Amino acid sequence: MQPESYERLHGVLRAIVRGEDVTPLLCDVDPVRFSAFAARNRCAPLISSALAACPPTLAPLRRALRAHEISCALKISRLHAQLNEIVSIMNGRGVTPVLLKGAARLWELAPGHHLHDSVDLDMMIRPNEFSEATNALREARYFERASPVELRYYERRHHHAAPLFAPDGGVPVELHRELYLRDCISLSTDYDAMAPYARLAAQGPGSAYTLNAAGTALHLIVHGFGRPPLRDLYLLAVLLRSMAADERGQLAAVLEAETKEPVRLAATAYDAACMAGIPWRASSDARRFAQWCIERENLPRALCLRSDCVDAVLAHPDHAVRAFLRAAIGKRPVAEPMLQSVLRQPVRAVLRAAAGIHILYGLQRKRLRPGWIRIALRGALRAHARMYRTALAARSLVRRCILPRLPRAVENQIAQYPALRTFVREARRSSRRRAAFHRLLTTPFITEYLNAELLRLMQDEDALGRLTEYRRSLTIVQTPEFVLRIQFLDDAKPPREIQSALRTTLMSPIGGSIRIRRFSVPDAPLRGIFHAQAALSECETATLGPGEMVNVSAATQAYTVMPDAPSAAILTLEDARTESLCWRFDTASFKCLGAVSSDITVSRLRETLELASALGVRSIVAPARSLLDHPSHFVRWSALSAVARLSKRDALPMLRRATRDAHPQLRRAAVRLLAARGEQWH
Repeated sequence: MQPESYERLHGVLRAIVRGEDVTPLLCDVDPVRFSAFAARNRCAPLISSALAACPPTLAPLRRALRAHEISCALKISRLHAQLNEIVSIMNGRGVTPVLLKGAARLWELAPGHHLHDSVDLDMMIRPNEFSEATNALREARYFERASPVELRYYERRHHHAAPLFAPDGGVPVELHRELYLRDCISLSTDYDAMAPYARLAAQGPGSAYTLNAAGTALHLIVHGFGRPPLRDLYLLAVLLRSMAADERGQLAAVLEAETKEPVRLAATAYDAACMAGIPWRASSDARRFAQWCIERENLPRALCLRSDCVDAVLAHPDHAVRAFLRAAIGKRPVAEPMLQSVLRQPVRAVLRAAAGIHILYGLQRKRLRPGWIRIALRGALRAHARMYRTALAARSLVRRCILPRLPRAVENQIAQYPALRTFVREARRSSRRRAAFHRLLTTPFITEYLNAELLRLMQDEDALGRLTEYRRSLTIVQTPEFVLRIQFLDDAKPPREIQSALRTTLMSPIGGSIRIRRFSVPDAPLRGIFHAQAALSECETATLGPGEMVNVSAATQAYTVMPDAPSAAILTLEDARTESLCWRFDTASFKCLGAVSSDITVSRLRETLELASALGVRSIVAPARSLLDHPSHFVRWSALSAVARLSKRDALPMLRRATRDAHPQLRRAAVRLLAARGEQWH
């Protein structure tokens, strides 16, 4: 079981409900990942409270969860003030609402209410008071953001009105007519049906109704029908555990009367009862659906979001084909324009059907062969990899056929020079770039361009400060595909080192001749691996005059350029794509000296980690641990080195993980470091 899996979090909540010790379940989790996973499931404050008296080994996890608990407490205080204000407004109009879920917990200050924040305030209104309650909130400057189409949908089909948003940034308010959509379930959940479960709860500034334990449990069951949130399962388990046996029997009898969705509702109640550790009578279909709800959360996100067909088949085993087709077709989004729905709805249906068939095939294989989840996930990943490669190929083809529009500044610039305009139009296609560059060299464009620049500078003295940029290079034009610039060579001394080309470059001298030496980069650097004995092999040495050009390929070649005169200039055409690593070689022996990352983000991360470790900033240990998943091996090694200098105990699991790293040098370095230090790491 993975530390951040849905089963692990489900087991932790089960232990909290039953009053068991959660320490054995959390001893091997990663604090940052687990706290983030728990926060996504809205369980982080609850687990933080359960770890109030945790052992020292769980102190990092407690600190990570504590931040979510504090944030939740602050939100709850604001929610409580907003709820009091809303109830006072409605009481002023003679309306007494029935508070639901989070609003009821806040109103009654139920035990643990500070551990469960809410993204909205739900309340049920008597039918003859519905318009009065809506107008009262509108007069208090609450407003709707729904479009006219959505407003009609909320009024005719939905179980609550369009959300009313607070004017001061509070949470929206949802006024319910029923607990759930009438078309989806056969149970009656309107105001009259829920009245026997309501009880008056007068608190502070006003009075409101809340549902008793059975009514709240029924609301949680129908609200999470099919895909119950993990926090709702916990709340339902707590309610079932607190209810008497006869109350649970009455609730089970109500659920057994359901005719449209008996399996889904029974599965939700059965899952919560298992979490609470109490007996609950359920059919084999309901038990199977409850098990599927847990397995579904471990599927890849793309499959999990499109598993509606599998839900329908397992919820209606008696007419599975009809349920599969109905779920695949689905309903179009309410606010989506009709033309977009005509184009997108078939695609959505095909994707849902394909995902459903794929998952059902895996479920069928489960009966015949063990390890079906691993096999299904592996096949899904392979399928997604093929789809991803196909999408990349399609995008590349589209970009070759349809070029993006140039910025207006570039269009205005090239419009002044006919030769440059022709060159840019042709050079944007990589297959025509070499011929376009050769034709540009045969035109007097460079002379015209430099004369125009000098004239403009003479007329605008404030622009003379830009001459400092001309010392090394002068960019003529830059497009999304290439950069055309003039580079100045004003030093006849040989370079200190030879560097591999970061970009594929065409170059030609201007006014004088140059000597260029091209080298082939050895195999090890091409694979991203440093080898001290890897050396350049010289391809050619040539002297170029004006009008002649040479091409240097990125990554695979290195080069040096020397002018024949004390100073010279070259015209270069560089591809916009840049290699991630620039390899350095010695000018005398041609042997490899190392590599420099061309990515600014990688350089900043490495410098930040080095500085933090030098200053002894121990708070970077947790962020540095997450950097072990960074795509650059430079960053992964810098994170490992920084943590090793700060805390050998924290570095030990990172070193063990680095021994399985994808980069061979990082693996060897981690193995050597573990073998050299030995017991010092413990």
